[in-house]
Amino acid sequence: MKLYVIPDASPRTRFRFAIFDLRASRGSQARCERSRLGGFSPVGPPPSNLRTRWSGLFAFVFSVQLVAAFHFGRAATPDLIIRPDALNPTVVERNFLTNTCEVIEGCAEAGLRRYLIFNTETRNIGAADLIMGDPRFNTNFVFVSCHGHYHFSTFADYRLVSSAGLPVAHGNKVGFCLRDSARFTTTAPPSPRYNCDYQGIQSGWADIYDASLPCQWVDLTGVAPGLYVLEIEVNPEGRLTETSRSNNLARMSLVVDGPCSGAPANDNFDSPILMTRRVESAFSSTACATREPEERNHTGRNVTNTVWFRWIAPVSGNVVMTTEGSTFDTLLAVYRGTNHAGLTSVATGNNDGDRWTSRLSFTATSNTVYQIVVAGLANAPGAVALHVNPGRNDAFSERTTLEGSNGSIAGLNTSASRESGEPSHANLPGTNSVWFSWQSPTNGPVQFDTVGSNFDTVLAIYTGTRLNELTLVASDNDSGPSRTSRTVVHAMAGTTYHLAVDAVGYRPGFFRLNWGAPDSSRFLAIVASSASEIQMNLQGSPGLIYDLQTSADLVSWTNWIRVTNLNGIMWIPDPLIDPAGRRYYRAVTVP
Repeated sequence: MKLYVIPDASPRTRFRFAIFDLRASRGSQARCERSRLGGFSPVGPPPSNLRTRWSGLFAFVFSVQLVAAFHFGRAATPDLIIRPDALNPTVVERNFLTNTCEVIEGCAEAGLRRYLIFNTETRNIGAADLIMGDPRFNTNFVFVSCHGHYHFSTFADYRLVSSAGLPVAHGNKVGFCLRDSARFTTTAPPSPRYNCDYQGIQSGWADIYDASLPCQWVDLTGVAPGLYVLEIEVNPEGRLTETSRSNNLARMSLVVDGPCSGAPANDNFDSPILMTRRVESAFSSTACATREPEERNHTGRNVTNTVWFRWIAPVSGNVVMTTEGSTFDTLLAVYRGTNHAGLTSVATGNNDGDRWTSRLSFTATSNTVYQIVVAGLANAPGAVALHVNPGRNDAFSERTTLEGSNGSIAGLNTSASRESGEPSHANLPGTNSVWFSWQSPTNGPVQFDTVGSNFDTVLAIYTGTRLNELTLVASDNDSGPSRTSRTVVHAMAGTTYHLAVDAVGYRPGFFRLNWGAPDSSRFLAIVASSASEIQMNLQGSPGLIYDLQTSADLVSWTNWIRVTNLNGIMWIPDPLIDPAGRRYYRAVTVP
């Protein structure tokens, strides 16, 4: 008989005890029988690599073969992560009665609601198992009579986040059966060990909660259509001991549409969304889309709700198109032709690996018109995100050309990176930069901003021809609303400007870059230029005269100085220490 005293992964229990009775006869294999000791839960079969799995273990061997293993030092621990590619979010409508368990337990409201549902795959990449044991004896679990089993109510946190980084909708994962659902590495034990009666996740295994299970959602009712980020955080309160909690958060950019209220503008073949750039994104919805009478089956399926896009290839070469960020199982097809009857198939795509969104590629010919259709598998409706060559302008040498005195372009920078020798845009260590070039058609002030992006952006504008020899013209971090960027340059006709859009803190997503005439007069930024002075960046039309006023309470305003904005943008210094208590500023145009 051997007795092992093994440290547990739970922070609330120092040790668990198990008695193993090893018996073998000639020509047979040893078998392991588990029994309880002092009311403690068994930990499972004795590990064959006991000494290497817990460094510092040693054993006292007695004549009756009683072995007690103790641990001095740091034990191996589990490490939990969420797999983003397995989320596959979908928007559904559900109607709950007041007496349903979801309403009683607080994860749903009674009545008809819109929910963003998704799968959650929690992987254990640590060196040790996550051992929860019998939920009856684990204080993290609470028995819930409505469902008739035990719940771990704060195993994960779900939230939908706006571009400002603020949660607009919440959901809490109720863990009720943490088990070995799938093995994701060949080095993991080949057989599952944990189940609903004795819960946990082996090292190298994953627990999977399907989107159809209760409380696997965020309530979207009342959430405005737009670009958002779905954040899934496992072990948000740190109640489980892990190797690291820095990798507990997974993020996915997605599009949220509103309830069906009419056919989308690009419902028909003859009214597509036009796309003309080498790298570009566009957004729509199939929620109220229809199928035209003469429309064919796409990807060999009889779909009923389609939306159309039209892309004119600016250059020849390989093209990648995806629907990443859409909120349903998409089908994607590309054709050539000018009407339904004359369409010729170019490429089709269904799933992108384990993602339900679609991906395809083909070789494009410059100036050729390609007709693109997006539909839902099994006619599933939802918000559409279509990307042409996402991240292809990752390198400075592959920057996308912008034209015109004003315009807007959307894109996705989740696959972008940072180049060697790339400057730090706005003095911040960016992580996912994408590049553009724009030649000014006239002299005068031009505003560039990232308003409409769904993440904390950085924007920088340069001149020059080589990445490591660029000259900074302007940069900005948070002058736009919701952590977007905004700056103004006094552009010179014929000058080419290079623009970098980047993300702060390894959190990329959908971006939008806009350019055109400056908005009405405003302060773009206030920065500390030295230890004793700040500078304000005032933007407006060239030649305007302003009275700058100050206030300590935003109620009473006092004239401070009068300035003339010669070039459309100017910096105004002011000491940090001011006996008058100046704190707020505004600019008033002088007639």
